[in-house]
Amino acid sequence: MPGVLLVLAAGCVGPNDNTWPSDYAHIYSRPLLSPGAQFAATPPAVQNTIRAQTGSTAIDKITKETSGDQVFYRIDFVNPVTFPPLFIAADGSLLDPDLHVLIPAPPEKESLATASPGTTVLLGDLPPPVVRTIQLQAPDSEVASISKETHRDQTTYFVTFKDHRHVPLHLASDGTLLP
Repeated sequence: MPGVLLVLAAGCVGPNDNTWPSDYAHIYSRPLLSPGAQFAATPPAVQNTIRAQTGSTAIDKITKETSGDQVFYRIDFVNPVTFPPLFIAADGSLLDPDLHVLIPAPPEKESLATASPGTTVLLGDLPPPVVRTIQLQAPDSEVASISKETHRDQTTYFVTFKDHRHVPLHLASDGTLLP
Protein backbone atom coordinates (compact mmCIF):
# COMPACT_ATOMS: atom_id res chain seq x y z
CA MET A 1 0.00 0.00 0.00
CA PRO A 2 2.77 2.55 0.71
CA GLY A 3 4.12 1.92 -2.84
CA VAL A 4 0.75 2.91 -4.35
CA LEU A 5 0.73 6.19 -2.42
CA LEU A 6 4.25 6.97 -3.60
CA VAL A 7 3.25 6.39 -7.25
CA LEU A 8 0.17 8.58 -6.87
CA ALA A 9 2.17 11.35 -5.19
CA ALA A 10 4.85 11.22 -7.90
CA GLY A 11 2.20 11.65 -10.58
CA CYS A 12 1.15 14.98 -9.08
CA VAL A 13 4.53 16.64 -9.54
CA GLY A 14 5.10 18.32 -12.92
CA PRO A 15 4.72 21.49 -14.95
CA ASN A 16 1.34 22.25 -13.36
CA ASP A 17 2.78 22.61 -9.86
CA ASN A 18 3.27 26.40 -10.40
CA THR A 19 7.07 26.23 -10.00
CA TRP A 20 7.66 27.42 -13.61
CA PRO A 21 8.47 31.11 -14.13
CA SER A 22 5.42 33.17 -14.99
CA ASP A 23 7.17 34.47 -18.12
CA TYR A 24 8.17 30.99 -19.37
CA ALA A 25 6.55 31.53 -22.78
CA HIS A 26 8.38 34.85 -23.13
CA ILE A 27 11.75 33.29 -22.27
CA TYR A 28 11.38 30.56 -24.92
CA SER A 29 9.73 32.49 -27.71
CA ARG A 30 12.50 32.46 -30.34
CA PRO A 31 11.71 31.13 -33.82
CA LEU A 32 12.50 27.50 -34.53
CA LEU A 33 15.06 28.41 -37.20
CA SER A 34 18.44 29.55 -35.96
CA PRO A 35 20.22 32.46 -37.68
CA GLY A 36 22.61 29.89 -39.17
CA ALA A 37 19.73 27.93 -40.68
CA GLN A 38 18.22 31.16 -42.00
CA PHE A 39 21.59 32.08 -43.55
CA ALA A 40 21.91 28.66 -45.20
CA ALA A 41 18.42 29.05 -46.70
CA THR A 42 19.38 32.24 -48.56
CA PRO A 43 20.69 32.09 -52.13
CA PRO A 44 24.50 31.81 -52.44
CA ALA A 45 24.70 35.32 -53.95
CA VAL A 46 23.00 36.75 -50.82
CA GLN A 47 25.35 34.76 -48.57
CA ASN A 48 28.37 36.14 -50.44
CA THR A 49 27.14 39.73 -50.04
CA ILE A 50 26.52 39.25 -46.31
CA ARG A 51 30.05 37.87 -45.87
CA ALA A 52 31.57 40.64 -48.02
CA GLN A 53 29.80 43.41 -46.10
CA THR A 54 29.94 42.14 -42.51
CA GLY A 55 32.29 39.15 -42.29
CA SER A 56 31.27 36.87 -39.45
CA THR A 57 29.21 39.42 -37.52
CA ALA A 58 26.53 37.79 -35.37
CA ILE A 59 23.18 37.70 -37.17
CA ASP A 60 19.95 38.02 -35.18
CA LYS A 61 17.53 37.09 -37.97
CA ILE A 62 17.08 37.02 -41.73
CA THR A 63 13.72 37.64 -43.34
CA LYS A 64 12.73 37.22 -46.98
CA GLU A 65 10.52 40.12 -48.01
CA THR A 66 8.93 41.57 -51.12
CA SER A 67 8.19 45.06 -52.31
CA GLY A 68 6.09 45.05 -55.43
CA ASP A 69 7.68 42.36 -57.56
CA GLN A 70 11.15 42.75 -55.98
CA VAL A 71 12.31 39.97 -53.63
CA PHE A 72 14.93 40.99 -51.09
CA TYR A 73 16.41 39.82 -47.80
CA ARG A 74 16.56 41.89 -44.63
CA ILE A 75 19.41 40.92 -42.33
CA ASP A 76 19.18 42.11 -38.72
CA PHE A 77 22.29 41.85 -36.56
CA VAL A 78 22.72 41.19 -32.85
CA ASN A 79 24.39 44.60 -32.47
CA PRO A 80 22.11 46.95 -34.46
CA VAL A 81 24.03 50.07 -33.38
CA THR A 82 27.22 48.95 -35.11
CA PHE A 83 25.47 47.02 -37.90
CA PRO A 84 22.09 48.45 -38.95
CA PRO A 85 19.82 46.21 -41.03
CA LEU A 86 21.28 45.09 -44.34
CA PHE A 87 19.07 44.83 -47.44
CA ILE A 88 20.13 42.49 -50.24
CA ALA A 89 18.38 41.65 -53.52
CA ALA A 90 18.00 37.99 -54.44
CA ASP A 91 20.80 38.38 -57.02
CA GLY A 92 23.21 39.60 -54.31
CA SER A 93 22.96 43.35 -55.05
CA LEU A 94 23.36 45.55 -51.98
CA LEU A 95 20.30 47.77 -51.47
CA ASP A 96 19.71 50.92 -49.45
CA PRO A 97 16.75 51.04 -47.00
CA ASP A 98 14.60 52.47 -49.83
CA LEU A 99 15.49 49.35 -51.87
CA HIS A 100 17.57 51.19 -54.48
CA VAL A 101 20.71 49.38 -55.67
CA LEU A 102 23.83 50.72 -53.93
CA ILE A 103 26.27 48.11 -55.23
CA PRO A 104 25.15 45.83 -58.04
CA ALA A 105 25.84 42.10 -57.84
CA PRO A 106 28.97 41.01 -59.71
CA PRO A 107 28.14 39.89 -63.25
CA GLU A 108 28.01 36.15 -63.70
CA LYS A 109 30.08 34.62 -66.46
CA GLU A 110 27.44 32.08 -67.38
CA SER A 111 24.15 31.01 -65.90
CA LEU A 112 22.35 27.68 -65.88
CA ALA A 113 19.88 29.04 -68.41
CA THR A 114 22.60 29.12 -71.06
CA ALA A 115 24.65 26.18 -69.83
CA SER A 116 24.90 23.08 -71.96
CA PRO A 117 25.79 19.53 -70.83
CA GLY A 118 29.28 19.38 -69.38
CA THR A 119 29.41 23.16 -68.98
CA THR A 120 31.24 24.80 -66.10
CA VAL A 121 28.87 26.71 -63.84
CA LEU A 122 29.26 29.06 -60.87
CA LEU A 123 28.51 28.19 -57.25
CA GLY A 124 25.80 30.86 -57.25
CA ASP A 125 23.98 29.03 -60.07
CA LEU A 126 23.52 25.82 -58.09
CA PRO A 127 20.22 24.82 -56.48
CA PRO A 128 20.28 25.47 -52.68
CA PRO A 129 20.19 21.72 -51.78
CA VAL A 130 23.37 21.15 -53.86
CA VAL A 131 25.12 24.08 -52.13
CA ARG A 132 24.11 22.74 -48.70
CA THR A 133 25.52 19.29 -49.52
CA ILE A 134 28.81 20.83 -50.69
CA GLN A 135 28.99 22.87 -47.47
CA LEU A 136 28.31 19.77 -45.36
CA GLN A 137 30.74 17.49 -47.21
CA ALA A 138 33.63 19.97 -47.54
CA PRO A 139 33.02 22.93 -45.20
CA ASP A 140 36.68 23.94 -45.10
CA SER A 141 37.55 23.58 -48.80
CA GLU A 142 37.47 25.93 -51.73
CA VAL A 143 35.66 24.75 -54.86
CA ALA A 144 37.94 24.44 -57.90
CA SER A 145 35.29 23.67 -60.52
CA ILE A 146 31.66 22.71 -60.95
CA SER A 147 30.50 20.90 -64.04
CA LYS A 148 26.83 20.54 -64.96
CA GLU A 149 25.81 17.42 -66.84
CA THR A 150 22.38 16.59 -68.24
CA HIS A 151 21.41 13.02 -69.11
CA ARG A 152 17.84 12.60 -70.37
CA ASP A 153 15.80 14.56 -67.84
CA GLN A 154 18.27 14.40 -64.93
CA THR A 155 20.76 17.16 -64.12
CA THR A 156 23.83 16.32 -62.07
CA TYR A 157 26.82 18.31 -60.86
CA PHE A 158 30.46 17.26 -60.54
CA VAL A 159 32.38 19.32 -57.98
CA THR A 160 36.17 19.34 -57.48
CA PHE A 161 38.15 21.11 -54.78
CA LYS A 162 41.37 23.16 -54.94
CA ASP A 163 43.14 21.55 -52.00
CA HIS A 164 42.44 17.92 -52.97
CA ARG A 165 41.76 16.99 -49.32
CA HIS A 166 38.21 16.12 -50.33
CA VAL A 167 37.24 13.68 -53.04
CA PRO A 168 35.24 15.17 -55.92
CA LEU A 169 31.49 15.14 -55.37
CA HIS A 170 28.90 13.91 -57.86
CA LEU A 171 25.51 15.37 -56.88
CA ALA A 172 21.93 15.18 -58.08
CA SER A 173 20.02 18.45 -58.38
CA ASP A 174 18.27 17.68 -55.04
CA GLY A 175 21.65 17.54 -53.26
CA THR A 176 21.85 13.73 -53.08
CA LEU A 177 25.37 12.29 -53.31
CA LEU A 178 25.72 9.99 -56.33
CA PRO A 179 28.28 7.19 -56.79
